[in-house]
Amino acid sequence: MKIKYFLFRIFCLVTALYGYYTFFSVPDHKIPDRNSEHLWVAHVQLDNPRCQYPDEALEPIKNQVVFKACPPKQYFLSDYRNGILQIRPTDPVLITTVDKNPWNTPNDPSTQEPLPPNFQRVSGPTDIKIDSEYIAVYLEADPSAFNVHVSVIPKPSKLNQDRNPGSAKFNTPLRPNIMMLGLDSLSRASFNRVLPKTSKFLRKLNEGNTHRTFVFSMLNGNSGHTAANLSPLLAGQRYNQEKLNEQRWKTATYVNPEINEKDWIWNWLSTQGYVTMLASDVCGEMFGSSYWNKTGLDHIAPVLTDDCQYIYSEELEQGEGTCIVDRLNHEWSLEYTKQFWTGEYSHQRTFVPKFSFTMLSEAHVNNPWGGNILDNATSKFLSFMTDQSTIRTWEHSILFVLSDHGRGGPIQHHLPLLSMIVPKSILSRYPQMEEALTINQQRLIAWFDVYKTIKHLAAYPNPIESFWDNPTKYSKGSMSLLQEIPGDRTCEEAQISEEACICRQWVAVTNKQLHQTASKSIITHLNQLPDVKDLEHCSPLSMKEIVFLQQEKNSFQMVFKLKGSPLQYKSFLTLQPEKNNFIINSVHQITPHRIFQDCAKGANREFCFCSNQTEQ
Repeated sequence: MKIKYFLFRIFCLVTALYGYYTFFSVPDHKIPDRNSEHLWVAHVQLDNPRCQYPDEALEPIKNQVVFKACPPKQYFLSDYRNGILQIRPTDPVLITTVDKNPWNTPNDPSTQEPLPPNFQRVSGPTDIKIDSEYIAVYLEADPSAFNVHVSVIPKPSKLNQDRNPGSAKFNTPLRPNIMMLGLDSLSRASFNRVLPKTSKFLRKLNEGNTHRTFVFSMLNGNSGHTAANLSPLLAGQRYNQEKLNEQRWKTATYVNPEINEKDWIWNWLSTQGYVTMLASDVCGEMFGSSYWNKTGLDHIAPVLTDDCQYIYSEELEQGEGTCIVDRLNHEWSLEYTKQFWTGEYSHQRTFVPKFSFTMLSEAHVNNPWGGNILDNATSKFLSFMTDQSTIRTWEHSILFVLSDHGRGGPIQHHLPLLSMIVPKSILSRYPQMEEALTINQQRLIAWFDVYKTIKHLAAYPNPIESFWDNPTKYSKGSMSLLQEIPGDRTCEEAQISEEACICRQWVAVTNKQLHQTASKSIITHLNQLPDVKDLEHCSPLSMKEIVFLQQEKNSFQMVFKLKGSPLQYKSFLTLQPEKNNFIINSVHQITPHRIFQDCAKGANREFCFCSNQTEQ
C-alpha cells in the first residue's frame, strides 16, 4: 500500500512539473509580440535632414510560425573522421565523391543531365582512406538509404606559406578574421520578425562582455535581384541590370563579365595572406547560374542538391525545406563553414587570417515566413562562432550578418539587413573604430561602403587611401564604415541609383486612369521587344495584375504580374502628360524565381512564355 501511495505522489509531482513547464515556457515556433523583449528592432533617430526614413519600414508582427524539422537519421552506414571513412554494414555499399558542381556547364540544369557519378562498391565493416570534401555512401540494395559527409581539407600550400603580417602588402597589427553570413531575400524588419532567436542572440551578445553588435539601419540596397546587390558588396562594382539582364535570361548566368577577377574580395584578401572559403546552399547556385567568379578561392563548399524547383516552388508549405539525410540543406553549408573555422587552419603556430562568405537561400520561398526555417541553425551558428571555447581566435574575428535585399514592396526590397559583430578587445584597442561604427549606424550607406570596409579591415589602422588603387567609377564615392560618414550624405553621393534611393517620397496612385495608361504602356513596350515579337513559340504578353503603382512628381514605379507567369515584375516610368502615356525607363523580373521554359532557348526568357503553357 505504501509503495502505491509513493508512486502516486511521484506521478503527481511529475505531472505538476510538466504542466508548469508547458504553461510558462515559450515554444520555439512562437513569434513574440511587438513589445516583447525578444524582438529586437533598432529604432531610427535620423540626423540626416536629406533623408526621412519611412515609417512603414517595420512590418507587422504575426502570431505564429510553424517550423518543420527533418526526420532523424535512419541509416548509420558510415563515419568519416580524419580522412578515414568507416563502413559499418556488411551489405555492399556504393561510395561516391563530388567536390565540384555536378552539372556539365554553368547553364540551366533543367535542360541537361548531371554528370554520372563514379561509384566505388565496398562491403564492410572496413576502413577506407579518402581525402574528399564531399562523400556520399549509398546502400546498394536500397539507394534511398544513404549518408553524407562534408569536411574541409586544408591545402598544404596554404598551411606552409609564410603567414606573418610582414609578408602581406601592408605591415599591419590587425588583419582580423572576417566571416560573412548572408541571408537571401530578408529585409532588416523581416529578419527581426521571422528570425526572432537569431535577432535576440545578437541583442544579448551586444549586452555581454565579449562582443558588441552594430546594426546599420540606413543601409540602402540596390534595385533588382541578388547579383545586383552582391556585385558591389563582393567586388565593388555595379551590376548593370539593363545591360546584363538579357545575358542573364538567355544563358542563366549572373556573373558580371565587366568585373576584373582580382576585384573579387577573396582574391584581394588572398594577396594579403588570407585563406578564403565560399559556401552556398542554393541548388547549382540558382538554376545552374553563378553569382560570382570563384577563381582564386581556397575552399568551396560542395553543392549537395539540385532540387531547385522544390526550393522555389509555390507548392512549398510554410516552414518546409529540403532535407538531406537528417539535416536541412542550409545546415550542411553551416557545418562546412564551422569546419573551416575550427580545423587545421586554426591550429597553426603562426596566425592564419581567414575569410568566409556563407550565403543561405532557403528563406527565399514563396511565403513571407519562409525565413523562419533558418532561425534555429543561424542562432546556434552565431553562438558557436562567438564562443571562446570553440573558436580559438574569437578575439581576432569580426562577423557580418547581412541580407542581399528584402521582399514585400519597394521599401522592404531596398532595406536589407547589415549587422557587424566586433570583439570588445579590438574596440578597446582601437577606440576610433568603435566611435565611427557607432555613428555610422544612423548614416546613409551602400554596399560599396561595405566592400571598402572589408579591405580597410585587412589593412587597419593604415589609412584607407594607402591601398585604394585605381578606384572605379562607382567606388569613388564609397566610404569605409571605420571612418565617420557625413550626416547629410545623399543617395547621389553614396552612388545609390535614383530608382533605389529610399529617401524618395513615393505616394500610392489611386487614379484608375493612370493605372490603365501605365498598364497599356508597359504591355506595348514588352510586346515590341524583339524576342517576344519575333519568336514563334513566345506568347503575346498581357497584364494579369498591378500589385502597386506609386508616384513621386512625374516619376512612377510599378510592380505587376503577367498572365502566364507567377513572377512579379518591376518597372520605372516617366509620365508624359501632354501625350497621355508613359516612357518606360526600365522593366525587369524581381521575385520569385522560376525554372526557365525550354521553348525560350536563345531568347530573353524573362519575357518569353511558351505558347502551350500560357496561363489564361
